Amino acid sequence: MKLKPKQLRDRLYWNNRPGMRPAEQADLKWVMASRAYAGEDVDEFMAEFERHVASYQEMVILEDYNGKFGDGYGPVGMVGAITNGYLYEPHVDWFSWATPKNKIRTAVMFFQKNRWRGIGVIRVHALQAATAFYRRLAKYVPLYYVGKIPGGDALGRGDDFIFYMKCRGPKP
Repeated sequence: MKLKPKQLRDRLYWNNRPGMRPAEQADLKWVMASRAYAGEDVDEFMAEFERHVASYQEMVILEDYNGKFGDGYGPVGMVGAITNGYLYEPHVDWFSWATPKNKIRTAVMFFQKNRWRGIGVIRVHALQAATAFYRRLAKYVPLYYVGKIPGGDALGRGDDFIFYMKCRGPKP
């Protein structure tokens, strides 16, 4: 028996739900800790990160239950979004301690919450390595594959794969 997306979401959240909150200046420590935990040079990354974050109109922290936290609940990712009120383009940075389950749970929650927020369309640009994640995510939320642009990534990292989700439009 094939389960419907709502049934899959209910199974994913059977006893608790992840959360989402606006990012604050104090959350910068989580970004630095994630890079240090992964063994990267924090100072070099922070210079690039500050320039990158300046282009976003909205920043949110994704939180879920994870064994790396003493109380079991903490941030697992940060989403920056470029928006004009109708088109919403999220870009996620998963913290190094986020498990695959954390990623799918928080991504489903993020798309579901933004789906009913009054945005027209959510458009996601992904690299080849991330397409499997978004195809799996499409089992839980109405996220559709549009196509790919060969060599279309703005940073020259390869092909650009595009997914979209139609949302409830802005309220009149």
